[in-house]
Amino acid sequence: MKRIILISAASLLLAVLPARSNAKVDFLLPGLGLDGVALRPGSKVSYLVESTAFGVTDSTLLNISIDRDINHSILVSVVSSPYPFSSEDAVTVLLRFAPGTVEIRDAARFHSALEEILVKEGEQDFRRPTDKEIKDFGIDDLFIPRSSGMKVVVGDSAVVETPSGTFYCQVASYSEHKEELLNLGGVRAKKVEEVKTTIWQSNDVPIFHLVKSRLERAKSISSDSEAKGRPAGADVTITRAILISFSK
Repeated sequence: MKRIILISAASLLLAVLPARSNAKVDFLLPGLGLDGVALRPGSKVSYLVESTAFGVTDSTLLNISIDRDINHSILVSVVSSPYPFSSEDAVTVLLRFAPGTVEIRDAARFHSALEEILVKEGEQDFRRPTDKEIKDFGIDDLFIPRSSGMKVVVGDSAVVETPSGTFYCQVASYSEHKEELLNLGGVRAKKVEEVKTTIWQSNDVPIFHLVKSRLERAKSISSDSEAKGRPAGADVTITRAILISFSK
């Protein structure tokens, strides 16, 4: 299995595709909730994505480009591989949208405009994903969920330096705390999950304006008698993405 990352939402450590290696496959940029995607042919972005869990960091290179075919359909190509780039280990997702699609602001518009999805592992031929793979892609999670438990904070503007230049960014943070009571063999327990995402965006960057993102996810299961908040033994995963090149 290989890693895929695309244009993602507030959790996005999702889908698994069958292939040659044992790496986990993610669909889309972890932690990025979308307010909208601009599909301008000729636009390209590249990101370095680093995910750290249990003291181990995994690095992925993500390239996204927008084009137009001879029938004027809009093509979104997403290529990801371990960093540095390896064509043998790369995974490509190709999404074809109806002619005239210039912006997608919600999941309903995504579904109505989407004509085709194809995937390719390494240098193999493109193929259609299975129904399960499409479900695992989490299309409905691409855009910021308006759940009642999500807290949104729009911060002050910030200057962010990246390998592709310096950007004046708008900063926004999204956080959510979830609790679920469990019965584990007659023992009452509580599952706690906390997710906090911070994104830095600039209108100078094409497609979804992302300059940098940071996702922190903490999960734990503990006695339901413990106090609310993150237990000391929570498993924490931190995923960061930063823009390394773009054109528009």
